[in-house]
Amino acid sequence: MSMICTVLGISPSIVAAIREKPMMASALAQNPGGASIALVDKAESLLARMPPEQQEIVKARLAAVRAQLEAQGGAAAPSPQTQGLEPPLDLHKSWHLLHYVFSGRVDDAPPPEGELMGGEAMGQDLGYGPPHLHDVAATRTFADFLAAQTVDALQARIDLDKMDDIYVYGGLDDEEEIRDDLEHFFPRLRDYVVAMADKGYGLLIWLS
Repeated sequence: MSMICTVLGISPSIVAAIREKPMMASALAQNPGGASIALVDKAESLLARMPPEQQEIVKARLAAVRAQLEAQGGAAAPSPQTQGLEPPLDLHKSWHLLHYVFSGRVDDAPPPEGELMGGEAMGQDLGYGPPHLHDVAATRTFADFLAAQTVDALQARIDLDKMDDIYVYGGLDDEEEIRDDLEHFFPRLRDYVVAMADKGYGLLIWLS
């Protein structure tokens, strides 16, 4: 089973909401398109993990969302929350290669070069760890770092022997294939993160 990395642009209000209720990060990661009956079901199943004083408040809010969705036949609700979500970016299996050429490491690295695997852990483990939150300031710093990189410079950091020794995930063992992967996915990540930073948004990043 592949480990796929998803990057989701989120508004400052959603950043704040996730900080207040970290389980929202897990719910968004499982349904980044916004509210749905399935998402409400999932959120309700997690109520027992919340502090008792929050359960009734969240339960009432979920009931209101459910009622709105059911009135619309289960369609996504056009709430301010869902309006604060950007279409997600799928980095497929190339996230680890990108992290390696950014940082020279396969594990955690300091920001800004380690931001693809960094951030604040929020919510429940999705199988490969919890989602990670990057606030507006961290997103801006990551965007500036990415904007300063070039495809040629990143490709020059490819070292097949070292990558094999330390195990860079992704199943790529041909240098030309790796170069092509970087040429395809790096500009998509750079442009997405820069666009989110320019918009004043944060990021939610997770593996699934």
